[in-house]
Amino acid sequence: REAAALLTFGEGSLAAALCEAMQVLYGQDVELKAWAAAHINDHLRMRFDVVDHSGRSLAQGRDLPELRTRLAARLERARAAAARSKYRQEGLTAWTFGQLQDSIDLDGVLSFPAIIDRGQSVSLTLVERPGEAASNTYLGVRRLFALACESELDERIRALPRWEEMVRFFGSLGSESELRDAICCISCERVFMFNQAPIRDPAMFEARRDEQWGRLGQAVIEVGTTIARVLEARFKVAGRFAGGTPRLWAASVADMREQAAYLMPKGFLKLVTWEHLRDYPRIVEGIRERLFRLREDGSGVESRALTEIAPHWKRFTGWVAGAMAQERQALEAAGVAAGATDEPDRAIVAPSGQKGKAALPPARRAAPTVNADAGEWAQRPGILPQEVHAFRWLLEDLRLALFVPDLGGVTVPASKLEQAWAQVVKAAQDAASGQGERPRR
Repeated sequence: REAAALLTFGEGSLAAALCEAMQVLYGQDVELKAWAAAHINDHLRMRFDVVDHSGRSLAQGRDLPELRTRLAARLERARAAAARSKYRQEGLTAWTFGQLQDSIDLDGVLSFPAIIDRGQSVSLTLVERPGEAASNTYLGVRRLFALACESELDERIRALPRWEEMVRFFGSLGSESELRDAICCISCERVFMFNQAPIRDPAMFEARRDEQWGRLGQAVIEVGTTIARVLEARFKVAGRFAGGTPRLWAASVADMREQAAYLMPKGFLKLVTWEHLRDYPRIVEGIRERLFRLREDGSGVESRALTEIAPHWKRFTGWVAGAMAQERQALEAAGVAAGATDEPDRAIVAPSGQKGKAALPPARRAAPTVNADAGEWAQRPGILPQEVHAFRWLLEDLRLALFVPDLGGVTVPASKLEQAWAQVVKAAQDAASGQGERPRR
């Protein structure tokens, strides 16, 4: 107490001030190391409470360096979000924002510009990963073309030969206007973007639009015909499932349901690209053909094929479950409720394809049930790393080759699948080695 009376609060080192007080009061020289803060009881140490701008407590503790470390990632996200908010533009219906840069430096951390499809407009924002920016921008540019061509395509789409039937088949997935919008977007992609150089500036956008405009009519017919085949097959398969299937088919039906959940979740036509949509008819027809063969030949006809596909498919769905869980945990750690935002930069890719809390309990994942949320999650643009995406589509070829080879499936050697999964593991290890960090200059 006598020493405290001599100290001026907040000036200099407490240990040095105590040493000086001991000399003044008692003529005693005390070494600095004698004042070991580690030996002080917790209730005598300063307690820190970190609060946000609204006064809500974010973290508490008595170890300030530990608090700083614990909140470092959150602080970086907050700073990046503030920087993004200055860059962000909403409600854009035309390319009015100049050239799209490859990356932008935010205090030494690289962020990546992305054009985000918002339905009746696009927004310009920054995201954390280049792959995420590329996937979102592809759909965003597609939306800009659709907005530019909407009036031209509306009547062409309504004039499709099977339009009323397509609307009926699409009923469980969405409205007539949603179906029309999807055909409009994919037709524009087919004409202006498919197998062509990415567009990065308004001059290139306008030149591509003017040069290719005349191909729109044929593209609507091609895309409409493809989607009609997909929707009809899906409608008939869904009806067969809804009508019930024999218990002996359980393993096959579970496999087909899960395949369909990843291929055609609600809203899939808003996100699927022409590159993959053109393969959908034979894939969905494959599911329907499997049901026919089960009815004719019994469940034993698929035993060998199910055994062969199962370990590879479980690798993929296990990766998705782990990545979903890690994203949820990261959002919770950041104080964001899952599903509370539609920002593309909330998608956090798992650094490991093997670990993490599962989206479903293991017992349920092993049972013949389907986690429909996983299919919707995996469809999000940029959510699957390139290596996982490639592995997932190899499995579609393998399925056709195993179950219905006459529909054009490609036999995928086991060695090729192992090589593809090795690439997934390597990418996960590379990500883990830089875990928590974003690209820097």
